[in-house]
Amino acid sequence: KYRSRKEWAPYPKNLKEGNRFTIQTLSELQEAIEEFEEREGITAQRQAEEDPHNVPGTEFILQDGHWMVYKILDYAGSLTFCNRAGWCVDKKNVFDATYMANGELFIFRRKNKSIALAFVSKNPSKKAHEFKERFNEPVRGWIAQELLPLAMLIPPLKKTITSKSMN
Repeated sequence: KYRSRKEWAPYPKNLKEGNRFTIQTLSELQEAIEEFEEREGITAQRQAEEDPHNVPGTEFILQDGHWMVYKILDYAGSLTFCNRAGWCVDKKNVFDATYMANGELFIFRRKNKSIALAFVSKNPSKKAHEFKERFNEPVRGWIAQELLPLAMLIPPLKKTITSKSMN
């Protein structure tokens, strides 16, 4: 429905014009709430919580305790798990050109919240490997300690981690 976040209005319709509210009925309010939730990815996130092994646009990789790891396969999967996490993968042009064209993208979730992103480049000269927390922050020590055993179970991540530690 929307190609980018720039096309989204903060509300499906103006809530107030002058001194008058434009939403007059309960059904109009419900419709406004549903449209808002759909635009913000809330609906997709709820569906992912209900059936975490079958999230469109992703491949479920593994679960260990509170942690779940997904491989992002397309932009829809990226929006489901990366929306409002402060990563540029929720922008379609960046996602397609930078991530999908050049490597594999993994999302680490804890208690239904995206915590860390790992990108493994096919060609290190084009885009470096990345491992970062929400809002592009470096991975904190305690999170790194919890994620390292999980990352070592995923062949592309294991290969990257072991090759980086050998250098």
